[in-house]
Amino acid sequence: MRVAKRERSVKSRNPEKGAVTFLLTRASKNLTKKARRKAVSKSLAGGLLKVSQNGVMTKSYKRTYEVCNERMFQTNGQMHTAYCGNRFCLVCGNYRQMRMWLSYGRQISEWKNQCYMVSLTIPNVKGIELRSTLQLMHKRFRYCWHHMRHKEGLDVQLVRATEITYSKKHNTYHPHLHVLCKGKRQAVRLMKNWLQRWPDAKSVAQDIRQADKNAVYEVFKYCAKLGTDTRSVDGYMEVVPMRNLNTIYTAARGLRLWSVAGLRSALGKDVNEEEELDIDQTTPAVKRLGDELVWEWSEMMTDWIDYDTGDTLADYTPSEKVKRFMKNIQESC
Repeated sequence: MRVAKRERSVKSRNPEKGAVTFLLTRASKNLTKKARRKAVSKSLAGGLLKVSQNGVMTKSYKRTYEVCNERMFQTNGQMHTAYCGNRFCLVCGNYRQMRMWLSYGRQISEWKNQCYMVSLTIPNVKGIELRSTLQLMHKRFRYCWHHMRHKEGLDVQLVRATEITYSKKHNTYHPHLHVLCKGKRQAVRLMKNWLQRWPDAKSVAQDIRQADKNAVYEVFKYCAKLGTDTRSVDGYMEVVPMRNLNTIYTAARGLRLWSVAGLRSALGKDVNEEEELDIDQTTPAVKRLGDELVWEWSEMMTDWIDYDTGDTLADYTPSEKVKRFMKNIQESC
């Protein structure tokens, strides 16, 4: 009896229905994450617009604020939208990170215990010096790995990412490089070449360590941290003032903040990180699959809404931490 009952139970299962449920659940979770990124990016772009004063980045901020994921057009069970493609946008940054992983992530993962994270630093600089300093850093870095390959005869395979942090205490900026490098010898030689080309850089401020499994994702992140080196009295990380964040984005505009050496893209085309993304894709609908409608972003609801019915798309509710972060953004303008 038990065997027959088990056979009936197995036959009653619907694998196709289970697969559809799984895909819808995953799509719903991804949409919730996108809503969180959209809410923060909208707040960030709005704050940057207030301080940019028709600067070189104003048009980019406006595109993120007014265009990126503002409307979700749903038809035939699929949704499509417009993207801004800006590097500072958290929504588009997620797609950029995914594209870089598809291009180089698997190759880097195969380095395993031969993968080292090298952090190359220089002394902090003032805002007016930031752009020229970034250009000089990238130039000297190229000299370093060119020398290793052509003068020292080393096999050089690496990924270089630029990060810029802001020190509220000193009102200065700290540009530095994170490099994933194959081989310990190559990592050591890279650091020594860097110190030779940057005499005022301190050796104790450089770092070499074996990379962990999260290192690949770390180098694919965008250049600027939104938090400062201080915390508020209630323990929350303070947001970089929008005026200073605008200084970082303006200084980095058009520069190649991320590059590779000795690797080929698995996508068949090298990733040119300073180019704006051209995102053309659809995502599965998660509600009212047979309907054709437009979901519009509501800043008050932090979600996309069908204004004809009042239905929300992602059912996203910001956490207290996210609410506080967005509030801090507006207060830092």
